Amino acid sequence: MIASGNAKVVSVNGEELTADDLIGTGCKVQTLDESGNVISEYTVIVPSDVDGNGKITAADARITLRTAAQLDTLDGVYVIAADFDADSAIKPSDARSILRVAAKLD
Repeated sequence: MIASGNAKVVSVNGEELTADDLIGTGCKVQTLDESGNVISEYTVIVPSDVDGNGKITAADARITLRTAAQLDTLDGVYVIAADFDADSAIKPSDARSILRVAAKLD
């Protein structure tokens, strides 16, 4: 369990993460009361982590490019993660920028 006071992080599937797990886009941070009941929940967005695995890789750029070409569709927090330049549009240039980050060129 990743805990700080009364909080934990869970995966997209609702599984509690351990200290060794990566936190990716779509994970949830939950605050808990003294009995362990969820008080509030916040969705994590890792910029450029479009597939939610906690790593920025060429796969994230591929998904972004396919979305820009209207071959795939993203929704929710994954749209925000793919929008590298935060202009509210997913474009090939976002995919290029994500690929540059994945390749450690930026």
